[in-house]
Parts: sequence; structure tokens; C-alpha cells
Amino acid sequence: MIIVISLLLWASGNIAEGFMSNVNISRLFAQLIDSLEGAITQLSQKSANYFSKNNFEDGKKLVLAQTKLIEIKDEISKQEKAWLQLNLDQFEEQELQPKLQLSSRQVKGKRTPQSEYVIPILEALAEMNGGGKMSEVLDIVGRKMANRLTSFDYESLPSSPTAIRWKNSAQWTRYELVQRGLMSDNSPNGVWEITPKGYQYLKENRTS
Repeated sequence: MIIVISLLLWASGNIAEGFMSNVNISRLFAQLIDSLEGAITQLSQKSANYFSKNNFEDGKKLVLAQTKLIEIKDEISKQEKAWLQLNLDQFEEQELQPKLQLSSRQVKGKRTPQSEYVIPILEALAEMNGGGKMSEVLDIVGRKMANRLTSFDYESLPSSPTAIRWKNSAQWTRYELVQRGLMSDNSPNGVWEITPKGYQYLKENRTS
């Protein structure tokens, strides 16, 4: 929480002096979340290594740290959503607005919220008869979200140059869907599967 407050205070101060736009602050949120996700992944890999060597004490410590970082990341994601809901773009000077009328999702620099991935992922799994390899699911999700993803979403993660930001966001969305019971938590490695609860959620929430 201290990290979130520090970020917002610093960003707010810069807004007051006209140095930053809403888009730039969105990038700050995205970069902070990217860094946390990178740290969480590293902790996961290190804890697995400790467990493989029967070093359970250190492995458990890293799992605990990983859990705490996930809680921090989730809180920052909530704050990011709250920030986006302020919709400060409408108050920017007219000459700073792009000539083309772009939606907020299409403006360069904005990270597409993870909530946007939920329905496309569940739809993809339903179309694949309930599940499939992660890479194939992501291919379908990428096509479904082509008109929503921004140029920022297609950039590589600073913490992992070979990883694309939107695919990383989709994988984190999958983690959250598993926690909510909408996707299976005991699928084979590298396979994503929808649950009966996931089918029901999709039926009740899809718009088309």
C-alpha cells in the first residue's frame, strides 16, 4: 500500500505542474505491475528450485514472500482501475488531443486492464471444446482483442524482453480465473480449461 500511495502522490504532484498526462500515469501503473509480476515469477522459480533440492524451509519462505507480492500487485491493480475510472483525458487541452477520435483503449501508452481479458479467454476455451494448449488459446484471444489492445500492450516486458505484455496480462488473468473457479486448477501443464462455473459466467456476461 505504501508503494501505491507513493506512486500516486508523486504522479499527482507532476500533474499539478503539467508534466504528466493520464496516459503517462497509466504507464507508471503498468511498469510497476510488470516489475511485481517479474519478481513474483522469479520467486516462484527460486522456490521450486529449493523444493526440488528438499530445502523446504527456504522454499516456504519464498512462497510466503510470493503470496505477499501477489497481494500487493492485486491492490495496485485495483488502484489502477480506480485511476482509469477518473477519466482525466476529458480535461486535457484541446490541442493535446489526437486528431483522430480514438477510444481510450486505443491511445498509445495505456495498458489494457486485465478485466478485459476475462470474456475473450472464456470464449476461446468454449470454442476449443473446453480447453487447449496455452499458446493456442492466446492466439485466439489475441485475434478477439485485436481492436482493444494498444501499442503498449504489444511491447516487451522490461523484466523479460522475450515476453509480450498482453500475453503476460492474459496469463495473470488466467491465474485470477482459477482463483475464482472459472478455470480449472488441476489442468495438465501448459493446458487451460474452463469449468462449469466458467461456462455459466460466460453465458451470463458475454455481450454478443
